[in-house]
Amino acid sequence: INESHRLAIFEAGISQPGEMKQLEKIIKPTIGLLTNIGRAHDEGFESIDEKIAEKLLLFVQAKRLVYCSDNTDVQKGVTVFLNTLTAKNKDLQLFSWGKSPANTLQVVSVKKSGTHTKIKAVYRGEKMMVAIPFTDDASIENAIHCWCVLLVLDRDDAASRKKFELLYSIAMRLELKNGINNCTIINDSYSNDMH
Repeated sequence: INESHRLAIFEAGISQPGEMKQLEKIIKPTIGLLTNIGRAHDEGFESIDEKIAEKLLLFVQAKRLVYCSDNTDVQKGVTVFLNTLTAKNKDLQLFSWGKSPANTLQVVSVKKSGTHTKIKAVYRGEKMMVAIPFTDDASIENAIHCWCVLLVLDRDDAASRKKFELLYSIAMRLELKNGINNCTIINDSYSNDMH
């Protein structure tokens, strides 16, 4: 990226304590997005609380933090994290989403039908909806996270929400393929670039 770019998206992964502090120095995100807390790399941490606390270190200088409050471990971690912030970065604004009306984006229904899911929500008193061509829980959560980032960036409108329907499945990482001469090729790449 260079000075002409206005937005960059980075994924930061960790496998043990101490790693995120180093990544934060490199990335310095202005908008933080705490995505799902899965089982990957659990062996590097003593508890889920320690893992969440480590992930949140990426956002010590962020202006906004998007997260799902329905995950009680994440909600607890965010609350503890806020109490550790110093005066210079206490202006972190939270953008929570979940079932409770106390969230910034209240998800009022998730209806799966065949190969599609309709997600209805309320934001600032306005009812809105996105439809995605997936029914698995991980894709639904990812779509809601993306929707929240659009809201944070003030880029959410009917046209943007319509584009969610155009998403398509991508091959999973670590896809095994047969190569020549009895070789195995491991494809560890992925893209959802529609161009």
